[in-house]
Amino acid sequence: MMQKKITKKDFRKFFNDLRKAYKVYAPTRKGTITAYNFGDFAPVDDVKWVEFKGNPISSPKKLFIPDGQMLFKYEKKGDEVLLKEGEQNWEEKRAVFAVRPCDIAAIAKLDKVFQKRSQDDPSYLQTRSNTLVIGMSCNEAVDEYCFCTVTGDGPDAETGYDLLVTDIGDSYFFRSGSPAGERLLGKKYFTEVSPEDIQVRAGKVEAARKKLQEMNP
Repeated sequence: MMQKKITKKDFRKFFNDLRKAYKVYAPTRKGTITAYNFGDFAPVDDVKWVEFKGNPISSPKKLFIPDGQMLFKYEKKGDEVLLKEGEQNWEEKRAVFAVRPCDIAAIAKLDKVFQKRSQDDPSYLQTRSNTLVIGMSCNEAVDEYCFCTVTGDGPDAETGYDLLVTDIGDSYFFRSGSPAGERLLGKKYFTEVSPEDIQVRAGKVEAARKKLQEMNP
């Protein structure tokens, strides 16, 4: 595991470099009326459109299992109907940014269902392997309906991501969870974290945990 930090001033550089390699999806209020009112995961072309506060109305699940996905097709020959698997190619490299720990845990459940069974789902496998998950820990209860401490899925995450981001004030604290994440932390605008940075991060996460536990005794 690699830990680095980046100033909020330089964060745009990271985001712009990310866009060069991936199509970036993030919670945003740009686009539809629903997104404007509640926030939604959608393609984002500028960091200014990323919604860092609150939970979007929908989870990132739709990016892995789309609502409108062709699974099968058929061909009718006379009285016979031939059923064939849908031919789909999910080669797009994507980065899903600001995924909350509860949603990271949910993606792990999808992996268990669609990757770790006798009959893998090829569409899911390709989509998942081409997606970089960049999580964001919670410094506070995102909203009054949060209950991640009850299920043990937040406000922090230990696994299931390529990068995990924590707001520590003037900087963002980054933690890698995969080789792909470590490669991104090799950029010059990332610097080493100090013992004080580690303490600040731990303190913010613990404060969020206590608040959530008070909400869900």
